[in-house]
Amino acid sequence: PAAALLEVLDPEQNSTFTDHYLNLPFDLSSIVFVATANNLETIPAPLLDRMEIIELPGYTRDEKVAIGTDYIVPRQLERHGLTPSEL
Repeated sequence: PAAALLEVLDPEQNSTFTDHYLNLPFDLSSIVFVATANNLETIPAPLLDRMEIIELPGYTRDEKVAIGTDYIVPRQLERHGLTPSEL
């Protein structure tokens, strides 16, 4: 996948990109590509050089505990017919 992304993100190649499955040319020079990753360390450096990284923080540890305590645990107790004392 990284090699294909490198090709379509390369400004010298993406205006004459050819889809090999359809065997049709596409001009990708005006396209905005959105990709997600959980870990930037696994993305090859040449690919990272062509990307703008936007980091979206996840929940903090306290927020995760609150979600589990306030929503997930009570819902699971109810689904399984348990009381909090049986947990």
